Amino acid sequence: MTEINPDKEDIEAIKHFLEEREKIKRIVGRIGGKPTRYERIINATFFVLLVISFIIPLIFHGQTMRLLSIEFGVLLISLKILYSLANEAKVAHFQFWILSTIEWRLHDMNNKITEIADELKRRIDEIDSDRREGKDGEGGGGDGNGRGDGDSSG
Repeated sequence: MTEINPDKEDIEAIKHFLEEREKIKRIVGRIGGKPTRYERIINATFFVLLVISFIIPLIFHGQTMRLLSIEFGVLLISLKILYSLANEAKVAHFQFWILSTIEWRLHDMNNKITEIADELKRRIDEIDSDRREGKDGEGGGGDGNGRGDGDSSG
């Protein structure tokens, strides 16, 4: 059986692929991971302002203050929803970009695998045709012992 010896270019391509795979793993891990410091500050700010907007009517009595507090609370909740939707859109876009990149790379790898398979098939056909020519022609250069080295000592 013929040994396949990868050349330097193949080894470099495999190393590059492994590095990219690890990089993609890190990026995908960050997408759905823990919120950043900035996001925690924003969330805490929304929460504190919302709590304050509902505590103010308890301190300052009056119908007007109660309505303003409720309207301010609804405004804060609406802003938080908009902020969350904007962040979701960014994450969805980033995930789409990553998946598109992965799809492109898979397509590229599929083409390379097809090329390798075609080359392997061509080489196997060459070996088979060489063997057939050797059997049909001169006997393969051997003495019939199957080794082809000319030594008939056994």
